[in-house]
Amino acid sequence: MAEGSPPDAWAALGVAPDMVAGWQQLGFDPFTAAMGQRDGFTPEMADHDRRQLRAAADTWRREGMADAAGLRWHEAGFGAKEARRLRDAGETPETAPGGHRGAG
Repeated sequence: MAEGSPPDAWAALGVAPDMVAGWQQLGFDPFTAAMGQRDGFTPEMADHDRRQLRAAADTWRREGMADAAGLRWHEAGFGAKEARRLRDAGETPETAPGGHRGAG
């Protein structure tokens, strides 16, 4: 559960320190909160889109990419399956064909 996540997990994924309590109150884990935050959500906004944000984060979890590197791929505009395929082929978000250069 989100409350049981180590404090450094929130920081490692770049969750704004002043928003951690809000994300936790909604029951978000650090990865889901970080993904939502990077997509422009605040905890107040995310309250209405919990299901959508959790489903998106779960897609990355299923691909084994629920970490800081997965967030970089997400920010670059890749879907989880494509990101995993490209990562496994030795690509990075910066070198992979497609995506948005300069994202991040």
